Amino acid sequence: MMRVAAVVGGCLLNACILSLIDGPHIAPAEEPLPEYRRVFAPADRAQDWPFRPERYLPIPAKQFEQALQQAQQAASPPAETAVADSKLTVKFDGRDRLTGHCELVLRPVDAQARLIPLAAGSVPLVQAVWRETNTPAVVGNTPDGATAVWVERPGTLVCQWSAVGVRDAGGGVTFDVQSPLAAASSLILTLPPGHELKDNAAVKTSPAAKPATTTASPPTESVYEIRPLTPRRRLRIVSARAASAAAPRYALRQDTDYDYSERGVDLTTQLKIDAVDEPLSKLELEYDPGLVIVDARLPDRRLTWTDQEPPTSPRRTTIEFDPPLFGTNRTVLIRALAPAQVGKRHVLPTIRCPSLDWQQGTLSLAV
Repeated sequence: MMRVAAVVGGCLLNACILSLIDGPHIAPAEEPLPEYRRVFAPADRAQDWPFRPERYLPIPAKQFEQALQQAQQAASPPAETAVADSKLTVKFDGRDRLTGHCELVLRPVDAQARLIPLAAGSVPLVQAVWRETNTPAVVGNTPDGATAVWVERPGTLVCQWSAVGVRDAGGGVTFDVQSPLAAASSLILTLPPGHELKDNAAVKTSPAAKPATTTASPPTESVYEIRPLTPRRRLRIVSARAASAAAPRYALRQDTDYDYSERGVDLTTQLKIDAVDEPLSKLELEYDPGLVIVDARLPDRRLTWTDQEPPTSPRRTTIEFDPPLFGTNRTVLIRALAPAQVGKRHVLPTIRCPSLDWQQGTLSLAV
């Protein structure tokens, strides 16, 4: 059976690529997409088609369909998209994680309360609050997977943001950054000493270049700015220190169950930890001030914990393992209680493990 390959005109491919990398710029909805046609040719002789002097660029059919779909979506954005400004401020932890916050200035086109999509796909925004009133915002995903927020009036949305990178063979860490689509956008990235960002569009704002001196100065953090920030941006961070690549890594999978009643909130979280590079001697927890930890245990014994004093927000506590945890799928159970807030809109309290590499998790709520 002869295999065939689909080839398409270069004009369409250019249009699709431009729609993907242009960032916040959106073509008017009434502007038609470029015309195209599919031409099928034998896969091993695609270079012979067409027979006229011009040449088409062959691409896989699946890749072409995806590019066409994204171009059509960009040409017809939702009428209610009203993010005037998006500012993402993050910091690299020196290993494989970016953490920080995102500020979104929303300007609805009218005074009607509505659900406003922030991006075509899912954007990692958590703990969202309105700055003006310091009240939680309603953020979630639409049936097609797009991140959206319920907006009743103009305001500034402040959210926590994080991303986990992938270490490559060259010793660098690559991040696929997803951010909301906005009229104006920027990224402020802080790197620890000994790291640099490999991005030609980034502007290094600090530290400024200094003339050579005989006195050695201590290393300082580096700050980069990217403006504008496209909704999908790939960043690569490299390190001059080989020790960072060899640092022990502990993977975490977390399942959290809430039992909500008028008596209060009963939270149980199951932490499944992979400690394969090096034994884990202690576990640091962060949790919301309303929570009170009442139990921590391994499958075969109870554990003790030490709260950080004086109390901070979020609260912090440390669990020590004797002997240290080692191996895969080591399970730690944490139980905590919090007062109920019946009749009020609020964010459920959570327990986090900032020193572990969070991989995935589930959440269930019983009322």
